[in-house]
Amino acid sequence: MSHKTILLVEDNEVNQRLLVLQLSRLGVADVDVVGNGIEALAWLDRHTCELVLADCQMPGMDGYAMTRAIRARALRRRDGGRLPVVALSAGVMDDDKAACRAAGMDDHVSKPTRLDTLRAALETWIALPPARGAGRQP
Repeated sequence: MSHKTILLVEDNEVNQRLLVLQLSRLGVADVDVVGNGIEALAWLDRHTCELVLADCQMPGMDGYAMTRAIRARALRRRDGGRLPVVALSAGVMDDDKAACRAAGMDDHVSKPTRLDTLRAALETWIALPPARGAGRQP
């Protein structure tokens, strides 16, 4: 298992469980989960991680505002590089993806998430262990 820390920012409990399961299948054992951008910024004040997966639409502080705050703070990952933020969104239109980029997000994964799509996005930003065989997709 990988020791990469990923911060999952998602308000929906079903999506939280699904994504933690998918990340586990991808070899990511260390996933912390918070429910909105305010909680994410507080978590990031106390911890470091390799990557943030963030829902775009959440109560309190959405993923767009959270990402703008992360960029304003110039938060870094453990190795000192720029902290990647990957959007999780049901919006798949070009305008939706443009809004993610404008907020400072580095990538976009559509919901519902597919294991192969999530893997491809993560491999762009962090090293994942080799695939552990083909399994059923959640």
